[in-house]
Amino acid sequence: MMRLGWQGALMQAAWLGLLPLQMAHAEANLEARLDRLVLQGNEQPEAALAQLQALRPELERTPHTQRLAWYAQAQIEASRGSGAAKARALADRLRAQSSEAKLPALAAWADLVGAMVAETAGQIDTTGGLSERALAVLEPDCGGTGALPEACDYRSVWRALRMSERFRASTGARAQSDALLGRSLTLAERAGDDFRLIQSLGAQAVALLRQHENAAAENLMVRAQALAGEDPHALALVKMAQALMSDIKGQIEASLRARLEAVSLAEKAGAVRLAAMQRVNASDNYLKLHRPAEALIEARRALPVVLEFQDQRIERTLRLNMAMSYTAMGQIASALTEMNKGRSLGDPGKAVGRQALELRELGEAMARAGQHRQALALYHEERALSAKAHEALRASAMQELGIKYDSLRLAADLDLLQRDRMLQAEALANHQLARQAWMAVALLMALSVVLAVIMVKRVREANRRLAASHALLRAQSERDPLTDLANRRHFMAVMEQQAAAHFEGALLMVDIDHFKHVNDRHGHAAGDVVICEVARRLNEAVRTEDLVVRWGGEEFLIFAPDVPADQLELLAERVLFKICDTPATLDTGPLDITVSIGFARFPLPPHQVPLRWEQAVNLVDMALYTAKSQGRNRAIGISSVHVHEAGKLQAIESDFEQARQNGLVELQQIVGPVRSTLSTGWAV
Repeated sequence: MMRLGWQGALMQAAWLGLLPLQMAHAEANLEARLDRLVLQGNEQPEAALAQLQALRPELERTPHTQRLAWYAQAQIEASRGSGAAKARALADRLRAQSSEAKLPALAAWADLVGAMVAETAGQIDTTGGLSERALAVLEPDCGGTGALPEACDYRSVWRALRMSERFRASTGARAQSDALLGRSLTLAERAGDDFRLIQSLGAQAVALLRQHENAAAENLMVRAQALAGEDPHALALVKMAQALMSDIKGQIEASLRARLEAVSLAEKAGAVRLAAMQRVNASDNYLKLHRPAEALIEARRALPVVLEFQDQRIERTLRLNMAMSYTAMGQIASALTEMNKGRSLGDPGKAVGRQALELRELGEAMARAGQHRQALALYHEERALSAKAHEALRASAMQELGIKYDSLRLAADLDLLQRDRMLQAEALANHQLARQAWMAVALLMALSVVLAVIMVKRVREANRRLAASHALLRAQSERDPLTDLANRRHFMAVMEQQAAAHFEGALLMVDIDHFKHVNDRHGHAAGDVVICEVARRLNEAVRTEDLVVRWGGEEFLIFAPDVPADQLELLAERVLFKICDTPATLDTGPLDITVSIGFARFPLPPHQVPLRWEQAVNLVDMALYTAKSQGRNRAIGISSVHVHEAGKLQAIESDFEQARQNGLVELQQIVGPVRSTLSTGWAV
């Protein structure tokens, strides 16, 4: 189930076609009048262009006003897919003028137009690069505090900040994204632009709630509500933010109500594009509430408007929501058609985290509909993307840690330099005193030696602390912050010590059943409690020498390097029953937990074909998926594989289910405990 993010919502709202909030200053200013036309162009591009054409005599008086007209027209054209070619042509004209007139701001305007075209086409990487290049040119003119300098083009800077923030958020760089968001909020406040300020307040409130700063988030929303007054368009923006905050809290019904109110307010204001986008997000709410028919109705209502504006980013989300609605209703052919249309749209680029979420939800919908082959293909594609997203997040975290480490090292170097200068000053004073008496010189020299020894000791201590800090940072990068288990990085470091093509040992892949239901029904905080409780029970179930790894999300991996083959089944059974026997304790009451497990000992009998550790992980992952497909709450082990060479083993990896049916793979099954009543509402 997919929805458009808050960043996308604000991008659309920022271009809406109705009059925004009453501005604090008169709109006689030409740039303010053009800004109104740009905003109108998002909903009524033809009407906005006609009004712009009527202003031509006034706009052609000077080269500057002519460039303003080109820039405004380019932004209006860029807001719809059909205007992309005209927008690019106008951007090229601005770039040529930048070279001729030696005005870098014109090239920055051209970059912003290109970023808008790319964002409408769903090309997030291109959007990020162009918007950040424009920002580097335009933002310095808005420096300082208080009132904005006359040279500051705050509207363009604000747009560039918001597009850069959306790009950074899509790559998982949350720290950089939040910093850009804060800068856009400060700029809107300094400009006294209530329309843009409401959008920034809402986005900041959502970001703060994601960081569990609930009180601060609510304060920002109160401020945004007050600024909105009775304006239906502004109130629709506030409702959008409230819906996203309800999503974060796991309050799906509240989120749906807020979105339907936003639709009503947007339609009242004549903002059909904003209303269509909120219908797309409402369809996501209906899917989460298992009401696919209503989800399909909302998506179909939004489709004509989305197609009219050719916004591929929104259309991609809409098509995928329609695919899941059709799947839930048993219309598989229609579901596959919409899924293929949706996945062909846009260019997600580095937004692999969002792609992985889309694939996971599509795969789960296909599995519920009994389309196991399609679900399996989507599952493997999702796992690959999830690994890529995890690596991107890890790289971002390491970059932030590196910045912190560099800051510490720089501070230590500055401190050492200051102490060196003090020592030099002391030596100079000693030299001057030496002219008076050689005894004083000898005494001061001795004192200098003592000071030098102390300084050397302090420098060594500082270096020791820096080395310890570096070792601690490295250790922290190999631990999962939520469960304190080892993470993939640590596991791969362990695997590097094994022979590359001769992996030996037992692996158990453990996945929490129905974990998405826990998040949807009880909230993400409850999901974190469940993950930590499962991690604790896994540690209790395994032996001291075994390694427990949080593999990602609700998945765990156990590496038992020297467990005998006849004891592996007992270990799998102990893990299964240790986790499932006792409900987890949440604030709302007890919650039953079940898991599915795939396990095997390598190399596999009877032929002991050598294999790499990556192949071993893939095989137990397939055994885990078999456990899922056979009802969950069980462990499936690979007892033997009847192949003699590595090539045939790779063929089994390509189609595990077919290999099992052909008798090439023999499995063993352990069924978990069964209870008659479960607090979660699903059968174990």
